[in-house]
Amino acid sequence: MFLLGEVLETSFKSPLSDLKSVRSKNPPSSIEIQQKSNQYDSILYQLDLIHCHLNDIDHRMDDFNYRLKMKINSIIYLLVLFLLICIVDVISAGRDFYKILNLPKTATLNQVKKAYRKLAKELHPDKNKDDPKAQERFQDLGAAYEALSDPDKRKVYDKHGEDGLKRQGGENSFHDPFSSFFGDFFPFGGSRDDGHHQVPRGGDLVLDLYFQMMQEQVCDECPNIKFVTEEKVLEIEVEAGVADGYEIPFTAEGEPHMEGEPGDLKFIIRIQKHPRFERKKNDLYTNLTITLQDALNGFDVSFPHLDGHDVIVKREKITWPGARIKKKGEGLPQHDQNNIIGDLYVTIDVDFPKGAFDNEQREAVKTLLQQESKHRLYNGL
Repeated sequence: MFLLGEVLETSFKSPLSDLKSVRSKNPPSSIEIQQKSNQYDSILYQLDLIHCHLNDIDHRMDDFNYRLKMKINSIIYLLVLFLLICIVDVISAGRDFYKILNLPKTATLNQVKKAYRKLAKELHPDKNKDDPKAQERFQDLGAAYEALSDPDKRKVYDKHGEDGLKRQGGENSFHDPFSSFFGDFFPFGGSRDDGHHQVPRGGDLVLDLYFQMMQEQVCDECPNIKFVTEEKVLEIEVEAGVADGYEIPFTAEGEPHMEGEPGDLKFIIRIQKHPRFERKKNDLYTNLTITLQDALNGFDVSFPHLDGHDVIVKREKITWPGARIKKKGEGLPQHDQNNIIGDLYVTIDVDFPKGAFDNEQREAVKTLLQQESKHRLYNGL
């Protein structure tokens, strides 16, 4: 057992002693050391290059982030500026007249008038006394009708809004503040046509429409007058109270032009003389003949008006020839404002009896009237 332990110990130590002997006998040469040093320097150089590339990438990323940040800020600035311009444009546009009348922008003149008449009755302050905003809504309705019922004003409103109507009152002299501030970069405010370029137009057709004053009550169920030319039907609505010489235009329905736009078709209202009523503006005048007995004792007379309703003239006092009785609100309505109505003036004529009285009748008249015979000469013209 002892010998075996010595042998094992000797076998175990032998390789280590041999390795030490080899190391002591073969040290590394200077060439090997130099090669290793060059390899180390090459690695350091490569690491420096990588570090430089990383720094360059870092600088490039900083520059990219800066440019990106500047572009984002520019975009945000332009968006904010655009929103501000839109807000200013909406504010300056004023009231939406089409919305006030509950109409689309393609509404015809007849539709505008019908909508106004309907809403004027519903929104009149007298019918909405408990509503503090009734007067304001009624004024908005009037402003909307005034702008949209006039073809020239409607063109200005459609192009520039209510602000264009307030500031200029006409399309040709309109000045766009956004165009003067931003130039052509932001094309707000519509066309930049200065009005100097005139498109050739065909001639206007003017036709007279003759009407006699008759039933002038306007309603949606009343039949409309139709004028047919070729295959097109033109609907003409003659409103109650329309004056002689009133013009009803139809845009682009006139003479065509080979190189431009067609002219307009214009209907001119001509009022024929009425056998019982005479018109002066919105007032009506008529004469009523009564007997001498009615003139002395009073009378109660009714007669049909233009729209068929009865007008009652009642008087209990003595009525002299030429007396004029006023019937308020029995005239014609103003066609563009239905709440304004004229008056009816009735001039009294006395139909004296024909023939002669005998002496007894003369004495009875003197006793009844108890007037002295007297005469007065004067200029009655």
